[in-house]
Amino acid sequence: MKKWMFAVVFVASASSVSFVHADSGVLYAGVGVGRSNAELPARFVYAETTNESTSSTAVSLTVGDRINPYLAFELNYSDLGNYSYVANPFSLGVTTREVAQDSTSIGLAILIRHEVRANLAPFIKLGGIRSTTDYKLTTNSTIKTSASSENFGYLFGFGADLKTMEHVFARIDWTFFRDIGGVNTTQGRFEKTNISQLVLSGFFEF
Repeated sequence: MKKWMFAVVFVASASSVSFVHADSGVLYAGVGVGRSNAELPARFVYAETTNESTSSTAVSLTVGDRINPYLAFELNYSDLGNYSYVANPFSLGVTTREVAQDSTSIGLAILIRHEVRANLAPFIKLGGIRSTTDYKLTTNSTIKTSASSENFGYLFGFGADLKTMEHVFARIDWTFFRDIGGVNTTQGRFEKTNISQLVLSGFFEF
């Protein structure tokens, strides 16, 4: 449900950009699919910390304003993936606990670009994010606790845009999302995580 709410807010915000856009820039929007990789530390009462890297499908929606050939601003919604892992007990006979984590983010970033050719422009990006993470802790197939975390973090990354035809370009980019999740529960504390994302996207210019 929260994913759909974030998506609605994202689309509404994106729509409003066109009404305040200056004629000198280029508006664009696109969708991307790829893979996310997360470091998932989870510390519980009577359980050791695990630090597994887990992969998941990544989906992103982006709208941007390229104000000149060297600078652009982007609003992005990312489904950072669904992850599951196990926190193994080490004392007092505590049953193995399975953890499910589901994270999304909305971010605003600045892109610094350089057009090395007429149709190719590598870039770097840096921005801030607002992330939402839902957790479920299961013991013996029974959900023991559910928790949600909303917090601010930041992103950075790099990539390249390749113009394929008039008003259309493709992008491949890698993004690192820092400080995702983290919340205290009656069963222990879920630590903040870092998620990296490699995405291939298609864009249309307005």
